[in-house]
Amino acid sequence: MCPFVNASDPRCAAKLALSNLTRAFADCAGTYAQCVIYRRLMRDRQDLAYDHHRGVRLAS
Repeated sequence: MCPFVNASDPRCAAKLALSNLTRAFADCAGTYAQCVIYRRLMRDRQDLAYDHHRGVRLAS
């Protein structure tokens, strides 16, 4: 199961719509590591962790 499925990220909204339930189950519960959105979310998370480690403050 995709670790971001409960994150309410707007990038996942169309994929998680009821009209796409079959595809959502296949993509988000099965092959999520191949999902472009998953990879972007992971990259964002890694970038945030890297910035935090370096002491970089994000613009508010």
